[in-house]
Amino acid sequence: MFKRNLLSAAALGVFVVLATGSEETETSGVDDWTIEPDAGSSSGSSSSAAAIEISAKDLSSEYDKNEVAADNKYKGKKVKVTGKVEDIGKDFMDDVYVTLEGVDLFQGVQVYFKNSSEDEIAATLEKGQDITIEGECDGMLISVQIQDAVFIEH
Repeated sequence: MFKRNLLSAAALGVFVVLATGSEETETSGVDDWTIEPDAGSSSGSSSSAAAIEISAKDLSSEYDKNEVAADNKYKGKKVKVTGKVEDIGKDFMDDVYVTLEGVDLFQGVQVYFKNSSEDEIAATLEKGQDITIEGECDGMLISVQIQDAVFIEH
């Protein structure tokens, strides 16, 4: 019985030492943290910079050729994209999107909208229609992703 209590006390002591040590480690560098503005935030340079104008096919093609180079050029930046509507739908979270034709059937430009008034415009679109949107490029996830878009021409 004494042996079991001694082992329990030792285990508890090790736990207390580890917990105390980890608490100091986690909080020791907090004062040194620097928070930089997000590239897409209102204080970032992308919101005041002019949008990069490009066709959906050219944007898709650049990502197809070299995703890393395309991310360096477009990701986190405002883009004005013109293209032909390939699909209009909702994702698994019920968010409205429009896909613009890209270099092939599986690599288009998928556009998500900033607010519900843009969703209402999306509801009036037809496949094959030419549109222009402006939003923030979010890189590639199967297709090139554009977030927080608004319609420029439809």
